[in-house]
Amino acid sequence: MKFLLDFENAELWGSTDTNVQVCVLVNTFNHEKYIEQCLNSIVTQNVNFSFKVIVHDDNSNDSTRDILLTFYKAYPDIFLLILERENQWEKGISNLAMLLPWIESEYVALCEGDDYWNSNDKLQVQQELLSSNRDISLSCHAVEILNEREDENYALGLRNALANFPIQDPELTLGRGNFIMTCSVMLRNNIIERSYLAGIHSLLPVDWLIFAALAEGGRINYSPNVMATYRIHESSAWSSEDPGIRLARSVQTHWYLAGGLRGSVGEEARVFLRQRTNKPRSRFRWLRKYLQSF
Repeated sequence: MKFLLDFENAELWGSTDTNVQVCVLVNTFNHEKYIEQCLNSIVTQNVNFSFKVIVHDDNSNDSTRDILLTFYKAYPDIFLLILERENQWEKGISNLAMLLPWIESEYVALCEGDDYWNSNDKLQVQQELLSSNRDISLSCHAVEILNEREDENYALGLRNALANFPIQDPELTLGRGNFIMTCSVMLRNNIIERSYLAGIHSLLPVDWLIFAALAEGGRINYSPNVMATYRIHESSAWSSEDPGIRLARSVQTHWYLAGGLRGSVGEEARVFLRQRTNKPRSRFRWLRKYLQSF
């Protein structure tokens, strides 16, 4: 292992050996209504390589843990459960940024506990793509949006996601905003500097920060095939957030990208911040003097 995590406040079920071809990382909290569908979509994958499912439960207080233990008992060889005794998110600890450097697999796939995959070949397709193209650091694809609030579902592709951005280069676009859905991702592991991950706070959109760093280490490959479903529901943290708070987080995120990434993606974030702060009525005029340091 590359470094030791503090698991003193967590209950572990399964082997901590992550030296397999692919690790699937699932973060969950109070997902009793959704986690079974999520995990079923993972264990039914058709693959010709070894993979492990690492589920991090952030101290759920519903029946999520009972469901997780049922899966562990059915598939003890592929599951590792990390069951927190205290909520880490509330402490500002990013579960994704914390776990990534610890995982030893060559590739890491992501799926939140309230999302699921709808293609049994998803892992195989993405693993073959990354294995055959060493210059690709991240594979993603179109997803289905299941909006339980408005009882609708629709496909979200790259064209929709990039509609609000003035550039079409997917790597550079990550310096301005995130168009990648977490449940669609398989990434090449161990190419992000540990110091960058260590500084990520849970209050920021962690997945976006990680995807942007991966874009500086290689190409982003997008597939129009819909192979996963992203769920919007009443408990969805980001989808239910106050727009003002969301805007503030966006500024914080661009600031982190601008200061933490020195390549083309970081430069795009710096350009984006300058453009925003130079508008006559910008709410971010106070940032101008600080941007001179970039």
